[in-house]
Amino acid sequence: AYKNDKGEISLFRTKDNLIRMNKSAERMCMPQFDIDVVFISKDFKVVAVRENMPPWRMSPLYLNARYTLEVKGGYLKGGVKPGQQLALEN
Repeated sequence: AYKNDKGEISLFRTKDNLIRMNKSAERMCMPQFDIDVVFISKDFKVVAVRENMPPWRMSPLYLNARYTLEVKGGYLKGGVKPGQQLALEN
């Protein structure tokens, strides 16, 4: 995460990195992996969590989500729930 020019907290393009990794895996005939996705509001509350989404699938649209956090599938293991407050630390 970093502060952008407006002073807002922004996350790096994790989604783009995961997409690139899956594309590379496809070209090399390697298995692609599922992802866990956390949808986060502008005040850093968890809006929704989608665990183990298969590659190339779309999630529902969450209008009140401003950020997404994507990690390798199975990483969250039910540890993040909607309504939880997230905090960024150095």
